[in-house]
Amino acid sequence: MMRSKVKKTRLGKKTALSLLVAVVLGGAGIAQAHERGGRYEYARVLSVEPAYESVKVPYEQEVCHQEREYHYTRRRSNAAPVILGAVLGGLVGNRIDGGYHRGAGTAIGAVVGGSIAHAATRDGRGGYRYPVEHEYCETRVAYRYEERPAGYLVRYRYRGEIYETRTDYDPGERLRVRVEVSPAGY
Repeated sequence: MMRSKVKKTRLGKKTALSLLVAVVLGGAGIAQAHERGGRYEYARVLSVEPAYESVKVPYEQEVCHQEREYHYTRRRSNAAPVILGAVLGGLVGNRIDGGYHRGAGTAIGAVVGGSIAHAATRDGRGGYRYPVEHEYCETRVAYRYEERPAGYLVRYRYRGEIYETRTDYDPGERLRVRVEVSPAGY
């Protein structure tokens, strides 16, 4: 009698499940199931937590600042200081001349006094300066971060194993899962 040696191997849960399904479905059934993307079953949902992501959101912001500008008034012609300066200058000129040159000192004093009075009443621009505050505003784009829903973190149990996935929706109490079977080692 001839004995053959048989090597025993221990199969993992996934391999055993794949082998069992392959035997049940047969070769043609596996090919058809794989082409369709497997079959669908339902798993029990253990927990659902909303998942958030930080999103950079633009918004418009009005930014204002103050600036000081200086303005100048225009001085109107005022002859009073010039006339007064000419009169005083004429009197001084007449006193210095003593009347010997027939009013030449008076005339020269009047012209000089009027010129001095005219120059003394004017500034460089013909008026005086005063500050004016202006507010300038502009619209700028600024950014802030907001927490927005990005889906749900779902923990579920399928055939005794616990899995996690992220979905775009709250699946409720059960989650549809796709079961695929393929031969091991290929």
